Amino acid sequence: QKLKYDGLIVCISCHGMENKIITSDYMTVEKTVIHRLISIHPKAREIPRIFLFDSCEGSFEREPKSIRFRDSSVTTKGLMNRYIDDIKISLLNDIDHNDRMKSAMDTTKSTGLDSISYPASYWTTENKNPDYKLVEIHAANTGFQAKCNMDFGSYLIYEFKQMMMENILNEGGKTLATIFENIQNKLHDMGKQQTINTFNNNTRNLQFKPNKRRL
Repeated sequence: QKLKYDGLIVCISCHGMENKIITSDYMTVEKTVIHRLISIHPKAREIPRIFLFDSCEGSFEREPKSIRFRDSSVTTKGLMNRYIDDIKISLLNDIDHNDRMKSAMDTTKSTGLDSISYPASYWTTENKNPDYKLVEIHAANTGFQAKCNMDFGSYLIYEFKQMMMENILNEGGKTLATIFENIQNKLHDMGKQQTINTFNNNTRNLQFKPNKRRL
């Protein structure tokens, strides 16, 4: 059966921690699980699949100047606890909130790769690897926050929309990798965040153009 579409874009914007997103019901889901649930279907691996994970990877952010931690009690664990406290403030303020956020840190509440039921023919000589033609864009690098603006929201999503539409309307001919690299450099130079961009199997050369077939 022939696919009707030539690509897929999935954008997830939420709270997160290292390699995971945090859902509104206080569960954690490994990011790999999200794109693997789609690539379970071998036919889906034939088209580029672009995943934008607009979530934090930790609590660090750019400081106005270098800071030396003279207090030995300041640890990575302590910074992560501070980050979790920040999430608590920004989410619902119900009476059970504190306990629910703690439960999100419990590994038994996490959805990982071992939660997926893989078919016997997950990767065979007759199909592609599950990560074939996969693009992953992470809003922040390990340990750092992903930022947003009060007026237009996520910096990553806003810049992606702006640069992509400008490229299409002006027929700029820029590749997907060039656009995301421009976003990466801009957000870094603004002091907001450092994105992580991964392009598999020539997906870095993809270009977006108007769909004249209107399918």
